[in-house]
Amino acid sequence: MKILFVCKWNVGRSQIAKALFNKYSKKHQAISAGTHAEKYVGVKLLQVSPYVIQCMNEWGYDLSNCTQTPLTKKVVNQADKIIFITDKKNLPDYLQNSNKIIFWEIEDRAGKDYVSHVVMRDQIDKLVKNLISQIG
Repeated sequence: MKILFVCKWNVGRSQIAKALFNKYSKKHQAISAGTHAEKYVGVKLLQVSPYVIQCMNEWGYDLSNCTQTPLTKKVVNQADKIIFITDKKNLPDYLQNSNKIIFWEIEDRAGKDYVSHVVMRDQIDKLVKNLISQIG
């Protein structure tokens, strides 16, 4: 099964979820994308989100070379399930009635302090572990 994690910019929440999922799951794979990432394709935007890098480095993950992937129909078609981790208003029209979507309510930590990013990482960690236990 392929899981698609989606946040707004594909800089924090979805990148963390993808990294954790791919580490924990032995049978499934995760990819990530952003609803507003199209103008940043190939840019290492995570470098401007040092707290994401720092809090994941603490757990042995190096996200410093991650690049952004825009959410497109092609990316959506690769996924069996889509975990949407951004405001529902960012949901594209072509996904409005999709039965693939699960919504996770995790606040965007852009512009927030390091502790806030650790809290976000820990929330995502619990949700990812729960998701893996549900899908087997």
